[in-house]
Amino acid sequence: MSTRVITKPKKSVIDRQSKESWLNAALKALASGGIDKVRVESLAKNLGVTKGSFYWHFKDREQFLDELLNFWAEQSTQTVIANPDYPTDSRARVRAVAEDIVRRDLGGM
Repeated sequence: MSTRVITKPKKSVIDRQSKESWLNAALKALASGGIDKVRVESLAKNLGVTKGSFYWHFKDREQFLDELLNFWAEQSTQTVIANPDYPTDSRARVRAVAEDIVRRDLGGM
């Protein structure tokens, strides 16, 4: 009698993308095409997962957009905190923060 080893199917590395992956993908979509580009189906396609992954992390699109705003605010705050060398002039500081956010969120677009 042969011994058969039963193994669990391997999960994809991107199986059920992390909440942060969804939020990062949404930030990029928002920056490149506006709020109309922040759609579950298109984000899932870009991440290579099913829409079920989205609903694993978020109740609905409204909750997702709320969390997206909070995520962006947290990241932006961290950008300011991490860069004490920003200019002291308010306008120059806002410009420097915006440039850093664009570089971070859009890969320099």
